[in-house]
Amino acid sequence: MREPFAWVAAAEKVSGYRVVEAFDAHASDELGGRPDWFPRVVNLDESAFRRMFRYHTVFSDPEHGAVFELVEERSQAAAELGFSLMSPGMRAAIETVVVDCFPPYRQATERWVPWARIVLDKFHAMRMVDDCAHRVRTRASRKRATNLPNNRSGHQFDHRVRRLRWAFSKRANTLTDDERSKLFAMFAIYPEIGVAWLLKEEFAAIYEACDRDEADRRLQVWKHHITVSGLGEFIRTWRRTLGAWEDQILNYFDDRVTNAFAEGITNKIKVIKRSAYGFRNPMRYRLKVLLACGHRRKPGG
Repeated sequence: MREPFAWVAAAEKVSGYRVVEAFDAHASDELGGRPDWFPRVVNLDESAFRRMFRYHTVFSDPEHGAVFELVEERSQAAAELGFSLMSPGMRAAIETVVVDCFPPYRQATERWVPWARIVLDKFHAMRMVDDCAHRVRTRASRKRATNLPNNRSGHQFDHRVRRLRWAFSKRANTLTDDERSKLFAMFAIYPEIGVAWLLKEEFAAIYEACDRDEADRRLQVWKHHITVSGLGEFIRTWRRTLGAWEDQILNYFDDRVTNAFAEGITNKIKVIKRSAYGFRNPMRYRLKVLLACGHRRKPGG
């Protein structure tokens, strides 16, 4: 159930087809019925099945540490199918659904569990803001390179800025004294990069607020600061994407849960696929993932 079919075939000295046949015959019985618990928190995330944008929507329960549904495709219809497969009791028990910045998952949740609190995953939000800061760093650090005959674009990066990209990525409280002094010296040369760094640190500080009201206050101040800064990377990201998720960002402070478990499950699924050298049958892939990721695990089990 949890090992690649080829490994089992080699260990048991039978053909791979015999192992697949046995798996197909017993997997459905092993997964018979619905999970033995009612999830309070649901993580919604996608997992790549194969290349060329073929995905599955994964439903997992971080509090019980298990995946309880896997639906083919990454769409609103797929998420709605996953919710529809739950019993009314399971859906009624859901209090919080954690999603990334994918509107179809949010729309499916609002339709099937309208009473649930929708939380935008903290790490996805922070990563989007960090990406804005890095785009500012990349743009501001370009300089005209008229003395390089092989440089067709006519631009290159300032190597001093490139060498500090890892220090730039770190949170302020994790910087060493040497890293801090080098960063501040760079900010003196490139003030825009310094402003971008401050904005990303200010956004991260929102998640350190003690309650929702304080987080809301910090978020409003941050919105004002990105407007005053005039940095298009931040302004466009807020207007086009994050601004539509403002309530979901603040919902984190009502139930401090994230998609960290779902990301761990995604990594586990990648290991399963890599060990098996990929899957061709989506239904067999679904059964394999559910069995390997604790579909029937009971609370405390």
